[in-house]
Amino acid sequence: MRECAPESWQRREKVDGLKLRVEGQEKLKSVFICGQISRQAIGAPAAARWIREPGIFLDRVAHGSDDSSISVKAQNPNRKLFLWLMAAILLAAFAAVNPFYQPDISPFIGYTAWVADMALAIACFVYPPLARPGVLLCGLFLAVPCFLDAKPLFRGLLMFLALLPLLVAALPMLAPSITDFRPRLYFLMSWFGTRELKRRPRSFHAAALLQFVAGTLAFAAMAAAVQAIPASGLWFVPRWLAGGLMLFAFAESATGFHNFLTALLGLTVPGLMNSPVLSRSIGEFWTERWNPGASVFFRKACYEPLARHGRVRALFAAFIVSGIWHLLLAYAVLGRWGMSVVWGAFFFVQPLLILLERRMKVRRWRPAAARGWTLSALAVTCPLIVEPTLQIIARILGAAGPVPWTAAMVVLVVVVTVFPAAVSLMASSPSIRKGVSPDC
Repeated sequence: MRECAPESWQRREKVDGLKLRVEGQEKLKSVFICGQISRQAIGAPAAARWIREPGIFLDRVAHGSDDSSISVKAQNPNRKLFLWLMAAILLAAFAAVNPFYQPDISPFIGYTAWVADMALAIACFVYPPLARPGVLLCGLFLAVPCFLDAKPLFRGLLMFLALLPLLVAALPMLAPSITDFRPRLYFLMSWFGTRELKRRPRSFHAAALLQFVAGTLAFAAMAAAVQAIPASGLWFVPRWLAGGLMLFAFAESATGFHNFLTALLGLTVPGLMNSPVLSRSIGEFWTERWNPGASVFFRKACYEPLARHGRVRALFAAFIVSGIWHLLLAYAVLGRWGMSVVWGAFFFVQPLLILLERRMKVRRWRPAAARGWTLSALAVTCPLIVEPTLQIIARILGAAGPVPWTAAMVVLVVVVTVFPAAVSLMASSPSIRKGVSPDC
């Protein structure tokens, strides 16, 4: 790497998790350089310009002409703290299935309880010592939608909303060295510092817009096919095939709209989907393609804390906890444990497929063969997720035709894309990145 500022950058050496102390503006500030990177002794004037407050991390402090960079992030917390999140989800599961107390909660009380839950989460955010008990209480709230006496749409909506207080309450444990609001928001929207979040030149991404339109039309066609095929006998096979293609069409639509909107806004921000149909392994499908943000969450909250006791056990534990949350969501909408357990079982079998493909060394296969394996493995297990998903959609929207289903899908794609993009715009404010230039 060519020296970009010879007076400021003095020496390099490979390190892992090195704490760098920088003195500037009569204060001693500490930042952490996480991962295996190049260490540079930063001059005090430059450090004072870039590091405004203790705990702020920047995803890129300086660039060389060869695009090498340094990532400055929050200090890694104790991985055991992430287990509190898993304990919270398991507590909600036990509360939902307990036979001793099954109340009927009115919508007013349910959503009022959510407001109180959010207030508790904000209190945990402001006063970190409350975070551990607060996470357990916010997790317990995940059971409330299961008892809500309301339409399936409102129960499912409340279940999704219940995740927000849980994440807010957990942030002080996930990033204990980050003390200010905007840096914590940056940390959350960059998926705990694992993805890039920055501004870029605005553009009109025509190919992404075309992908969104094509995905939407494919979703409408598959929705029409699902509603036309009887749900009985041998007809289940084409029904599940059409339902699986409908889910892939949703993912392509979400991918296209995300890429189009972020290009239009001039943002680089992680998205909900990344063309799952192109996956070359089950592992890639879950970690990089289908809702990779959830994969980061369960890896940080479950897999990494348990990996020292065995990676296979940690892998099963992560998917089991994910399956439990999906089980609760399905029960909140359907009100039936049978189909809800089937939906959760889809996630329970995924570790078996991942272990199988590792033994088969699928990642060494040619791309076409690897994609064929991935789609075949998903096709074999798809009835476990497709049938409950179709029943959930039918329970919420009815069978009034493909138009309401497609309209609901478009609304969902827009909401789950626009809201994170708006928050990311605030989190990636130029004030945080002031003084950073690709050309140094």
